Amino acid sequence: MEAPAPDKHANLALDVVRGVAALLVLLAHARRTVVQMSGVQTPTGGLELLSMIPTSFAREAVAVFFVLSGYLVGGQVLRGQAANRFSWSFYMGSRLSRLWTVLLPALAVTAILNVFSHMHYPYLFSLVPEGSQPLTVSSAACNAVFLMYARCPSFGSNGPLWSLAFEFWFYVLFAAFAALWYTVRRGNYRQAITMLVVIVAGSVLFGKDVYLFVPAWLLGAAIAYFEPKIMQSREHGVMRFVMKHYLLSVFASLCILGLAMIVSNLMHAGYPPTLLLVGAAATPLIVILIANPTYFHGRSVARLAKLGTISYTLYAFHSPIVELIIAAGTGLWSDSALSRGIAVYAVSAVTVVLVVPLWWLFERNTPVVRKTLVKLFTPTTARHAALARR
Repeated sequence: MEAPAPDKHANLALDVVRGVAALLVLLAHARRTVVQMSGVQTPTGGLELLSMIPTSFAREAVAVFFVLSGYLVGGQVLRGQAANRFSWSFYMGSRLSRLWTVLLPALAVTAILNVFSHMHYPYLFSLVPEGSQPLTVSSAACNAVFLMYARCPSFGSNGPLWSLAFEFWFYVLFAAFAALWYTVRRGNYRQAITMLVVIVAGSVLFGKDVYLFVPAWLLGAAIAYFEPKIMQSREHGVMRFVMKHYLLSVFASLCILGLAMIVSNLMHAGYPPTLLLVGAAATPLIVILIANPTYFHGRSVARLAKLGTISYTLYAFHSPIVELIIAAGTGLWSDSALSRGIAVYAVSAVTVVLVVPLWWLFERNTPVVRKTLVKLFTPTTARHAALARR
């Protein structure tokens, strides 16, 4: 069993960051769909341009997601390996339950909504490029085993699913590299060879791009690795200044992150440089937030943090929902810049409301699925041994 992990979710500020990142992705995809269906490729006036600034940072938000994921998951791996208590069955059961509990229903909902859209709004799929992807069993299966992007496109019109494949392979390859390092140090060369096989197989199966996209995730894992030292240094040096001027430090780190997001957006950089630039800029903010995890509290922060609680469901389900809503209301918004701006924010708000019951049905039950998968992945002999030790 892995070494116990601290309750990261007690840090409401991190949940707020995660929720805002999910909201930025949602706004960007809502704007893109409105633009594609209206035929207006750029804002037509200064007011529309200003109102659309928050809708321009989907790639940058993914970078923030990756850093947070590396911090939360990479830390579990490093703690487990360092204590020589890492369990692949527990780890993969936990990771797959986290991903599949939302991904598999999202594939089903995407198929249903896309079929409905094909029947009632066929023009949607000629205007939205992602909508032309196949709704086949083989495509759904490819997405279900996290090979989208590398071996198949994202399922149907649900383009954002591509990042979940990267998440999965980050989980597998990082854990394999960490296990390789620790097993070699302990002289367990047979297990080290097994880890080498996992690394080579994963690299061949998914491709080299996993290594181009992973730096932001590794930054998060590095935060987790150095977290004990960060907590110990709060009374010394730079961290002492940070703790003494905490709100100022948070504000400064938000400015650094915001500037990096703007620079990345203006440069029209591809994903690898965007992930690295924004991931590096997000690192100070996350370090500062974990250094004082209870500073931001209260009802208002807790309400904002609820958006982080549903962020994965929002990310996985929003795309086909947004496209269907916008297609159904096309005649209401496409004639003016004002109506287009209102449509983007109104559709996004409605989508957030609609995914709440989906979160309640699926993601909320992740612990139940985790328990089942961990039990399934754990060999019977290992379970009996664990019971005997008790």
